[in-house]
Amino acid sequence: TEAMSSKKYSVVNYALTTGAYKDFVKLDEKAITFGDKDESNLYIFEAKYNTDTPKQKFLQTAKVCADTVYLMTIGLGLTTGATTKYEDLIKTFTCSK
Repeated sequence: TEAMSSKKYSVVNYALTTGAYKDFVKLDEKAITFGDKDESNLYIFEAKYNTDTPKQKFLQTAKVCADTVYLMTIGLGLTTGATTKYEDLIKTFTCSK
């Protein structure tokens, strides 16, 4: 069987995420490349964890390292403008050797 890639895992996780959060609004989807040249998708969306929590802006992706998956999620306030610095931070993640 084919190994699960970071990109495939991010796509599957995103599909599950859309139903798990409340008031979900997709803002953007980008292809990203990590520091070790692995590729994934980065999703930016607004949502609430549940009906009692405030709506937030989220950046989310996945990184597969051998048999371990790292799901990276950054939660920001809705008034946060550009997310470039957070995207750049996520891209620095690499698998340890």
